[in-house]
Amino acid sequence: ALIETLNAGNTWRVKKLFSKPLIRLASNPYTIQELYVINADGHVFKSVTGANNWSDPLGPSSAQEPVIQYPPAVFDLFGAGQNVSPVIFLLDPSNPSRLYLGSKKALFRSEDGGLTWNELRLLFPNELLPLNAIAIDPHRSSTIFVAANQGLHQSTDDGLTWRDLSL
Repeated sequence: ALIETLNAGNTWRVKKLFSKPLIRLASNPYTIQELYVINADGHVFKSVTGANNWSDPLGPSSAQEPVIQYPPAVFDLFGAGQNVSPVIFLLDPSNPSRLYLGSKKALFRSEDGGLTWNELRLLFPNELLPLNAIAIDPHRSSTIFVAANQGLHQSTDDGLTWRDLSL
């Protein structure tokens, strides 16, 4: 359930019941009306109405709520048939239409608020996965930091090339 308070925590109300537990919440810092949640199955829901209406990634959406689409590889990266839920979800602090979604095996970016996704090529071996954290330089969106296993990696060109910052 997504709950909200309008009086600094004195009282709470259920804003939306979801069928699965929620594991992530992210909001657009420029408009409090735009929210994203991820449930335990890894489905991302989006609201552009301050959590009053939500998209449904598995069914038809209302005209107000865009549906979050995934590349098929997000959930079945190597044809193994296992559900690989997102472990990281992040909005670019300088450009909230740019979203990052990291799974146990890959990193994806959306430039259009989650309508379409592209995989960023991580130029380090799969032994260093899963991804543990993603950070975007708040002053320069093209600089991305990715922590994976015991390594820290940086790209200064929107994920085209990477360098290892590990000690």
